[in-house]
Amino acid sequence: MKRKLLILLTALLLAVSALLGQRLEPVPDALAAAGGTAHTVLPPVQHYTGAQTAGQYISGNNRATNGPGAQPVIDDTVKFDFDAFYLGSLCSESGYTLEDFTGEQLVIARAFGDGTEAHLFFFEKADGKWRQASGIVSGEPGNRLVSTHVFMGREGTGPLADDYHAYSPVGLYSLGPCFGKYELTGLKMDYFVITDKHRWVGDHSSQYYNKPVVVVPPEGFTKNPADTYPVIEVPAAEATWNFALDEHLIEYLPNYDYSIFIQYHVGCAYFIHVKYMTTGGCIGLERETMYNLMYWIDQSKNPQILIYTVD
Repeated sequence: MKRKLLILLTALLLAVSALLGQRLEPVPDALAAAGGTAHTVLPPVQHYTGAQTAGQYISGNNRATNGPGAQPVIDDTVKFDFDAFYLGSLCSESGYTLEDFTGEQLVIARAFGDGTEAHLFFFEKADGKWRQASGIVSGEPGNRLVSTHVFMGREGTGPLADDYHAYSPVGLYSLGPCFGKYELTGLKMDYFVITDKHRWVGDHSSQYYNKPVVVVPPEGFTKNPADTYPVIEVPAAEATWNFALDEHLIEYLPNYDYSIFIQYHVGCAYFIHVKYMTTGGCIGLERETMYNLMYWIDQSKNPQILIYTVD
């Protein structure tokens, strides 16, 4: 609770100081931990004119130093690292630290209220600093990845996420592989195209539990050319587990048109996928953002997801 109050008070002080031109002590340790720089002062009074770039401030006392009518001078020495501060704040309220994240891409699901809804954020680490994801992600104009509202499990989030409850699992997990309906090209993740032979095994007694498999009929199975993930192929005669406990993936379209596996193994088949309402434990988001997420996520950067709920 004290940590949360510190974060809120710090944000309030930043806003007040920018308005009143007051000096400010360094921002909390969370900023430095995220790779940002803690500056001891903000400029006297900040005036945004549209001439400066992101992260630059224009000093309000330039007339005193440069004479009447002088053009404002861009001061590159004083910057506030919002992305790093924001990620540090999210970490503080989640109970995790930056050292817990072993990859260079991070998705954060910050659930609120009863835990059935959340805000989803995307961060990427480059040159030792974390930044919110931005820019065109799929090579198509307008396709940009931005934070968004999402739906969680019907019972919210919690430690009881398993095959018998509709909770979304709380914690930090790796992501991948991806799968979906379409023959997507240019992805940076292992991917497979759903057919009527693909199943996600839900029988605890099976050696394939919580894994995607192809049940191969006697006539054989032809892999889709777009597939880069080596789905396990099981001859139909050897597929003796209880199919009733599986997810027959093609039956979950269009929800699974674009999907990413959350590597949580206490229960089965936890994904990020397309959906506009609460789920059985997955994370459901609108179609355009899900499509963009498929192109942003990069297995070479060990993508992870952090799921937690604020009080």
